[in-house]
Amino acid sequence: GQYQNTVGIASCIACVAGSYQDSAGSPHCIACALGMFAATTGMETCVECGLGQYQDTVGNPSCIACVSGEYSSSGASVCVTCVAGEEDHDNNASTPCIACLSGQYASAGSYSSTPAALVGLALIHN
Repeated sequence: GQYQNTVGIASCIACVAGSYQDSAGSPHCIACALGMFAATTGMETCVECGLGQYQDTVGNPSCIACVSGEYSSSGASVCVTCVAGEEDHDNNASTPCIACLSGQYASAGSYSSTPAALVGLALIHN
């Protein structure tokens, strides 16, 4: 979790948040990889982003939450958008999208499905 890049200095410097160092005697810190973060200074390892979160750049101190209609697994560098015909049934980005039930539909990125009968009614009245 520390480094020293100057000769003759008696103390080490803690790695900044978003980076780590897992070896003693290192002259530098290592930026956390995609899908990982280090929330505090002096970390010896980075941590995977949790379910429903992602990190798409290296060297970050936190992860970004996926929005409704998306989901991600642990350590993700992107969120996955629910495809047409699937829904984010529980509006929870940590669970995968599920297929719409028979007689229902959903457009891409939906967090709820719509009964197909309602679409027919809307077309008749328009």
